[in-house]
Amino acid sequence: MPSEFDLNAKLFAQVEAWRNRLLDIGNRNPLISTSFNPTRGVLEIIYPAPEQIWDKLITSGDAGSRAMRFPWKRDLVTPPRTETPEDSEKFALGSLNQAEKETKDWNPALAECLASTRLRADELLTTIGDRALDRRIRTLDGYAELSISEQGVHCLFLTFGFIKWFESADSSKEILSPLMLVPAAFSRETTDSPWELLEAEDDIVDNLCLRQRFKQDFGLELPALPETDQLEDVGARLAYLAAVKRAIEKNDRWEVEDRCCLGRFAFPKIAMWQDLGDHVASIGPELKAPYC
Repeated sequence: MPSEFDLNAKLFAQVEAWRNRLLDIGNRNPLISTSFNPTRGVLEIIYPAPEQIWDKLITSGDAGSRAMRFPWKRDLVTPPRTETPEDSEKFALGSLNQAEKETKDWNPALAECLASTRLRADELLTTIGDRALDRRIRTLDGYAELSISEQGVHCLFLTFGFIKWFESADSSKEILSPLMLVPAAFSRETTDSPWELLEAEDDIVDNLCLRQRFKQDFGLELPALPETDQLEDVGARLAYLAAVKRAIEKNDRWEVEDRCCLGRFAFPKIAMWQDLGDHVASIGPELKAPYC
């Protein structure tokens, strides 16, 4: 007859199997391997620095009380004008429409935008042009609204901090995984106005998929992510990144990169995974394990 220990071990293995089927820790999950492809991956914010964005959106007021704007690059760097005064007098309505189109297609170099005296500290810059940025944000905003209306959950997140890691010592393929995810939302005044980004009213999210992947593949425990109110303290975000850096320092070539990106991340079964671990005692009162 199986001992109580054997029964508990079998039950523990079964619970772990259930949980593993709920949590996607494969490389196709952007929470495990984030794509920085300029057309399909996350939208990386080049300016300002991540700590300035964090301070403006997260630590300097309640969620949603402050916004940062994606300025049109054409407003930062004036498009070149090639027409002569004579040409201007000959402009018909169609020519004016063409001129407006050329202005919207104008994509000055990032260095020119960064050097512009019109660039403000509360504005956000990416590497892509105005039209491409507008399309990307429209798409992300559509997904975000659909996720809230149909499932009641956020899928748009501003990510802070990434771990660059490798699956094995001899692997040449680096993988980038986000550490902290802040629920976000878009707004704009009119259909032609620049987009604005706000922190949504919800908790900062830990990357539980990455945490479980590291635990399973490397026996590595990442430091616990502080509670949202603790992370809002000055210096708390950088302190957490420093703690993660210490935790992975024995892994050759692994690094913590302080980058800020905006993207779509799905957590459809995270709550179920967490609840199953938190309430395992109701399945087997004697079953105890170090669940995340």
